[in-house]
This record gives sequence, C-alpha cells and structure tokens, in this order.
Amino acid sequence: MCSISMNKGIDTAVIVLNWQGWQHTLRCVESLNELLSQSSMRLLVCDNGSQDESWEKLDNELVKQGFSYNNSENTPAQIQLLQTGANLGFAGGMNYAIRHALKDPKIDYVWLLNNDTWLDEDALSPLKQAAQDRPDVGLWGSAMYDAQGQLQSLSGYHYNPWLTRIKALKTPAQPSYVDGAALFIPRVALDKIGLLTEAYFLFYEELDYSERLKQVGLKVATCPKSRVYHQGSASLGGESLKKRTQRQYYENHSTLLFSAKFYPWRLWFILPWRLSVKLLLLALRREWDLYPALWQAYKDFFTK
Repeated sequence: MCSISMNKGIDTAVIVLNWQGWQHTLRCVESLNELLSQSSMRLLVCDNGSQDESWEKLDNELVKQGFSYNNSENTPAQIQLLQTGANLGFAGGMNYAIRHALKDPKIDYVWLLNNDTWLDEDALSPLKQAAQDRPDVGLWGSAMYDAQGQLQSLSGYHYNPWLTRIKALKTPAQPSYVDGAALFIPRVALDKIGLLTEAYFLFYEELDYSERLKQVGLKVATCPKSRVYHQGSASLGGESLKKRTQRQYYENHSTLLFSAKFYPWRLWFILPWRLSVKLLLLALRREWDLYPALWQAYKDFFTK
C-alpha cells in the first residue's frame, strides 16, 4: 500500500457520469465510501440527461443509504448530484461536471470514473502520490481489472495509428493512452490544454486527450498500485440491435475523426483499409444488420 502525505492544498474531485444506469452508479458510489471519509475528496455524480428513472433513484437512494449530499449546484457538499439536462455524450457530460468542480480553487485533481467501475479502498492515494512525484505527467490511468478480477491492462494501451488497432499492455510499458474508464487529471493539465474534446460523443476521448497532452510536452502514464474494476460498456452493452448499432456507428465515426485530426496524411490508407476489414468481419459474423450503421459513420464523416 502506497502512503501519501495529505497536504491541505491538495484536493480531488471525483466525477461519476450516469446515463440510464443508476444501479451501476450506486455500486460505484458505494465503493467510494471509504475514500469519502477523506476530507480531501469530493464526489460529483452527474446524470447525463437520462430518460429513465435515474435522477429520482439516485436522489432517493443516496438519502436512504445515509450519504451526506445535496443536489444544488450552487452549494458545495461532499457529494453532489448534477443534471446536464440532455445526453451530451461522454465528453460533454464529463466536461459539464469538470467545469463545476473547477469552480472550487482548492481542487488540484479531477478523477473521471465510468459508472460501471468500482475501486479498491486505496485506489486514490497512489495516484496522488504518483502525480506529486511526476509533474511531467498530465494524465494518469489505473491498473484495470474486469468484473471477475482478471487483469485487463496494467500500463494502459498501445495504439497503432495505421491499422487503428489497440493492444492492452499487461506488463510495465509506456502507453499510447490509458483506459477512459478511470482518468486522473491534474488541474495544471486542464489549465494547459482544456477539457475533453466533445466532437466524438463516444469513444476516443481518452486517446484524443493523450495526444493533445503530448503536443505540449506532457506525458501519459499509469499507476499500477491504483486498482480499478470495470464491468465494461454498461451503457452500450447488451445485444439488442439498437445498442449494437450505436456501438458500430460511434466506434467507426470516432476512429475516423481521430485519424483525420492527428494523422491526416494517413487517411488515404486508413479509410479504404478499415472499411474493407469492417465489411469483411461483419460478413463473416453474418451481422448484416450492422451494415447501415457502418455506412452512416463513413457518410457522416465526409458530410458533417
């Protein structure tokens, strides 16, 4: 266990984004219960315009379980429940809460968590210690485990920009980016390059942020002593046609947006190669119903 000297000037805003998944969100909040006893931490639960009963359930359950919180954006509290009013996507929802958190000048770090994560009770302090030791790092990730406790990635991920493929790093290594399910960002990085890019809506936000940090001389790293468990794609999980279509569309559209932004000279290869591979894979899997989403992603990339 990594210890840390908690200076009064160090404070952390932990942000959990909910979209129609209040059960997952409550589990995540419960796993943060031990951390909430630390005076240096504040928790913001942000509902991203859910169309189900999430707002009412979160409001009621937080009270029922004895958490001390309020849902007024104007009154600081250890736990706050925020509402965006519309589905702004992952980056938009997180940015809404980050802006609110940074109104407090004591906040030196923000920790962005997917609502389908849960944490070891000492997952935060190693991140703070690492951030203090490495001011050259603008984005930290954690060691990620699946719901069964199997290691998903120890050091983040390697990204191949030619093939638009990722590889999980399960040994110590320098990552291209870290898992977006748990992003620990020092305030100085936010002040330097700004918030998450909202053009993607879903997928590639963490890769985009990592690339922007590198452009200004900051690094990306992981803290293996910080352990986070991730169920994975709770909001877009499942096998319904609607969810599979959404995953297909956003994954492809965001890939093209990212490639055009950071590797425009490679588009001549990426566009036909990726489309050919995707068409072949869908055919082999007999997932003909996903062809329209794939075509729409390419169409929107060129026309919007």
